[in-house]
Amino acid sequence: MALTSSGTFPGVLWMGVRGPLRPLAEATGATGDWRPHLTVARARRRGDRLPHVDFDGREWTVTEVALVRSCPSTGYEVLDRVPLTTPNG
Repeated sequence: MALTSSGTFPGVLWMGVRGPLRPLAEATGATGDWRPHLTVARARRRGDRLPHVDFDGREWTVTEVALVRSCPSTGYEVLDRVPLTTPNG
């Protein structure tokens, strides 16, 4: 997978993700129009603005995918983890 870009939407700084993501989405039952991203930061208070950061991308080997719920009042909760393996084990 690769981080490809960066951006913001209200209160969130995110990085775009590129790679073989369709099988992961299908395995979760995701339907419709989805935009894979990695949330990097979330504003502490509603309405706070986060700066845009220019980012040109980076590749890395993914060993695990975690499904994380964002809980604005308490932080984050890991709902599930799926270990990933390479063809060599």
